[in-house]
Amino acid sequence: YQTEESTFIKDNYVSAKDISYTFPKQKKNLIHIILESYESSYFSNDLGGYFETNLIEDLMPFMDEGTYFSNTENFGGALDLRGTSWTVGAMVAQTSGVPLLIPIDGNSYGKYSSFLPGVYTLGEILKDNGYNNYIMMGSDASFAGRDLYFSQHGEYEIFDYIKAKEESKIPSDYNVWWGFEDSKLYTFAKEKLTNISKNEEPFNFLLLTADTHTLDGYVDISCENKYEDNYLNSISCASNQLSKFLLWLKEQDFYKDTVVVITGDHISMQPNFINNYQRTVFDLILNTNKKTTNTKNRLFTVVDVFPTILYAMDIEASSNRIGIGTNLYSNDKTIVEQYGIYNVNVELQKRQNFYNETFIYQKVNK
Repeated sequence: YQTEESTFIKDNYVSAKDISYTFPKQKKNLIHIILESYESSYFSNDLGGYFETNLIEDLMPFMDEGTYFSNTENFGGALDLRGTSWTVGAMVAQTSGVPLLIPIDGNSYGKYSSFLPGVYTLGEILKDNGYNNYIMMGSDASFAGRDLYFSQHGEYEIFDYIKAKEESKIPSDYNVWWGFEDSKLYTFAKEKLTNISKNEEPFNFLLLTADTHTLDGYVDISCENKYEDNYLNSISCASNQLSKFLLWLKEQDFYKDTVVVITGDHISMQPNFINNYQRTVFDLILNTNKKTTNTKNRLFTVVDVFPTILYAMDIEASSNRIGIGTNLYSNDKTIVEQYGIYNVNVELQKRQNFYNETFIYQKVNK
């Protein structure tokens, strides 16, 4: 495919830098929780999922009160798009509206000194409008260049496994799973949110979990082992931990001015896990003023998360298309509704000279 050039991104791309944004008088905080390998298949099959039992039943009260977008009449989510099917690719796509299409292994990009210098992202839009940006994860942020991307695109304050040791949050020789486990991540997140919510500036707080990463996941000692399969227990445990965190959020004074977005990063890479089923990435938006009835039978991908988040925060953009993503609250077609997921993925496999010249080798005027 690389022998062929495609103009797909060039033909469908709207630069976030060229769009005007109108913020509400009372700016909304954002908490974006990205759940490792979280799929809509984890619902029970009577709800549209894959399994006999609902692995994420603890989240059902929030599904009832929030907004979720689905590819079916039931619970569903975002289709798998090329350039977004691993963690850093998904994080880039959800915050910039473009997939991570680079001519090397995706996790090797962090060895370079700059990370997609030509994109203008959610973090930069918010930073340029008075927000403070934060990201927290239980692994080493330098893995796959995540530290570069978020420091260069929005000046995020980064708290990761390395920082936790530097601040003596964990012992210097502590190592569980990818660094420290999600139960600690949520504890540290509560502490940080309590502190930053006292600032005058609004905040954008991004949280990345890890317990449900392959292989076989990690099950916290606080969680019940309901299933014989460890990975299923990890998924169920993650649901329980998240529900407790969301209940805590709802009790905080800052919650009334905060939009909460919950997404999976990508579908799970656990081998021999799910077969003969249309797998999609989980999504849920809580505490937004925005409403829509156009949530079912939508074909979309994680690039659509970026413009959708802005709209959920009461930020009016002059275009519903940002990057190659589309605001899902609008009636505008997403790229996969317009062209079909197969055709889009085929085009994204081809050489994208516009992508290389615009995002990798050039800098926008920031």
